[in-house]
Amino acid sequence: MKYTKQTYPIQQLPTGEILSIHAYTFTGSQKRPKIYLQANLHGPEIFGTTLLEKCITYLESQEDISGSVTIVPTANPIAVQHTSYNALTGRYNPMTGTDWNRIFKVNSKNIEELGEQKYYTKQAKKHGQTIEDKLANTLRSISAGSSHILDIHTAGSNSVPHVFPYAKNWEVFLPLQAEAYLLWDEKNTMGTFDDSHITHWHEHNPNPPATCAWEVYHHGKNDLAVCEQRWKQLKTWLESVWEDQEKKETQPLVYSIQQLHNLPAPIAGYYTWLVKPGTTVKQGEIYASVYQPWHHKTIKLTHDKDFYLLGNYGIDAMKEGEWIAMIIEL
Repeated sequence: MKYTKQTYPIQQLPTGEILSIHAYTFTGSQKRPKIYLQANLHGPEIFGTTLLEKCITYLESQEDISGSVTIVPTANPIAVQHTSYNALTGRYNPMTGTDWNRIFKVNSKNIEELGEQKYYTKQAKKHGQTIEDKLANTLRSISAGSSHILDIHTAGSNSVPHVFPYAKNWEVFLPLQAEAYLLWDEKNTMGTFDDSHITHWHEHNPNPPATCAWEVYHHGKNDLAVCEQRWKQLKTWLESVWEDQEKKETQPLVYSIQQLHNLPAPIAGYYTWLVKPGTTVKQGEIYASVYQPWHHKTIKLTHDKDFYLLGNYGIDAMKEGEWIAMIIEL
């Protein structure tokens, strides 16, 4: 199957080179559904790019599909350039401290597909805008009008696969077979890529686009065996959309996004986790031990509520008050 490829310049460097976004669109014999897939919006989250390469290869081998699929394997060519001490660090713009997935402003005036595409295309071409606005407007211009939107991310070095779908149509994403589903709605949006497609629709459209952020693996890593597993899940989801039916393969844990919290380090020291991600920790149960070398003590940590450990950040020498894990309080 043939595809069209479009290149969108994002930022020119002092030496003249231009960082660009590359979008691949496969168009079948039907108008709908319009599926949009992107990855690597945050610099260290490279696994999704490898996953989408497999998707592109698969679509090339197909004779026809229902509707269209647009794929942006590297959504943020700026952030993926950021490295420090052999690690990818591009979650934030180093000049402004802005999270690259909190830059998506909502255009509340244009609620029709064509108007939305024209608006963001025009905004992306404006002279003198910030690099955050240029990136956000470009990605929104590419994805505008999609019926299904999947933004692929990775989490800390130890985490279970989980998704952040829109509450009104979250079951569309059951074929992804994530372990936990954290549902958000128009009242708790945060300026992320996926929620920017919903905020201006919910009052006007009874059938808003199905949007989701999928946390598939760990930061800064590629693993071919895991990639093959995730590709099977992604392919199953694509087939369910094309066939317009849910393939309920698992019984996931379902929570409100309001239950999600970042757990701060209650004390400083060298952390050893005693429970694995995917574990439910009871109130008063020891979940980690902390060695404090300045007075040669090891302290056991407990929490004052039951929680589900979604993942920890994998930095085991922690200052007091720093985030050590993502938890769902029960």
